[in-house]
Amino acid sequence: MLFSSGLKIVAATCLLLLLWPALSFAALSNPPVEDIHFRAEHLAEAAQEARYSVLPLPEVGVRSARWTPVVQAGIARADGEFAEASGELFAAGASRAWGNHWGLGLFAFYDRFDVDGGGYQSALTPGNLDGVPLDIPESAEFTAPSGAFRHHGVGVVVTRDHVGAHDTARWGYIGGLLLERLDLSDYRVHYRLLGGADAGAGGEVDHSGSNTLVTVLFGVQGIQHITPRLALTPHVIIGAPLAPGEFTTRMTGPGFDISTAATGGRPGNIGDAFLALGMGLRDRTSGLAIDVGAALGFPAYQRYVHEGIDRSVLVSVSWHGG
Repeated sequence: MLFSSGLKIVAATCLLLLLWPALSFAALSNPPVEDIHFRAEHLAEAAQEARYSVLPLPEVGVRSARWTPVVQAGIARADGEFAEASGELFAAGASRAWGNHWGLGLFAFYDRFDVDGGGYQSALTPGNLDGVPLDIPESAEFTAPSGAFRHHGVGVVVTRDHVGAHDTARWGYIGGLLLERLDLSDYRVHYRLLGGADAGAGGEVDHSGSNTLVTVLFGVQGIQHITPRLALTPHVIIGAPLAPGEFTTRMTGPGFDISTAATGGRPGNIGDAFLALGMGLRDRTSGLAIDVGAALGFPAYQRYVHEGIDRSVLVSVSWHGG
């Protein structure tokens, strides 16, 4: 019996040695869902959603029939595992009363983010591409992420004020529509396969593309006077594009250059439903305000909904004329 067991061990060892070359070069059988395409999409969406958190909304309780200007500026940053996006946000608009309890606001915005980062290891998968001539999914090293995000558009917002029991506290409803353009320019990262039959092969993964989105939003906002000069202006907004944009993929490597458009692959989606939390601290004399709610709410929300976004920052100041 001991001799028989020994023969089985020897046979199993020989079989393993024979199969070892095939096993060592086999592609990953269970690649993670959070691959490079997943991470790249989340980084772009985090930058996009920074704008939704700091929209230049008409204030509650404005009764002037004149157009009142509003200007907003901010900085934002989102750090993902493979790259980081940092940039500036600018918006300008005007609002006026429309009847006793209604208000109308019009605005335009322009935001720009630059993409940078260091090294990162994860799985390289075909994503939405068909016919990639590489032994993937496989572990890969990603380096030199680059690109720019430009997010710009116009918006219209209608408000309906509700006067509370006390003159110092008011709240109201918000409804609006955004026509926006999201451009991902030269959004790419280099890869080098670390395993599989094509170990050592390298190229680029590119997610550049442009989309025009129509986004609807609803919410509530309020104003609370905490001193004769200072007021808090909280708001909660939910919204979503009527149809998401296309998140296209292009991959290059040894002897090939293919894309979702060229292969007939189905692009991914970019543009999620969102929740925006804000609370401005406004000086009623100067009209200046800083959005402390967005500074606290944006990082917490992005970490929760966009896996791979480890840290994010949003600082916004605004000026309301009149």
